[in-house]
Amino acid sequence: MAFRAWLLVFFLGVELSAFVFQCTESKYIKYNTTSTIVPGKLNVHLVPHSHDDVGWLKTIDQYYLGTNNTIQAFFQRWWNEQSEEIQSIVKKLISSGQLELINGGYCMHDEATSHYIDMIDQTTLGHRYIKEQFNVTPRIGWQIDPFGHSAVQAYLFGAEVWLLLCLLCVNVFN
Repeated sequence: MAFRAWLLVFFLGVELSAFVFQCTESKYIKYNTTSTIVPGKLNVHLVPHSHDDVGWLKTIDQYYLGTNNTIQAFFQRWWNEQSEEIQSIVKKLISSGQLELINGGYCMHDEATSHYIDMIDQTTLGHRYIKEQFNVTPRIGWQIDPFGHSAVQAYLFGAEVWLLLCLLCVNVFN
């Protein structure tokens, strides 16, 4: 049964992809690349994402100093190493809505085993830093790779003002 459901999702995804490509494959389409919603049009937001599991298999320094230092555990460390020119570009992208800082915690903490005070502290620390540097507050919650979800995290998300919340690794069978 689960296999058939997966196949259905797969084929629906393939069909939807084919539909989107057929509808948009034209050299005469003018694309609106602003951060606004266009009524009556298919509005697609691409969210490139990569991450490392902070402290899981390697230390933070080992991830950062390794062969792929484009995946950052802590934005702050990367930010402090950038030139004023790069910082200015990033600030403009954030203020225009072309780049969005999501979740905003110092890291994406584990939900199932962390104490709620630690969850609050690391989120507050990250939000404060973002507010001081960019004068924005994260509007999107992003918990895509925790080792389980918790009622405490749901409560804390409820206390925030989120425009959107993205959750993955949700076990629907238990």
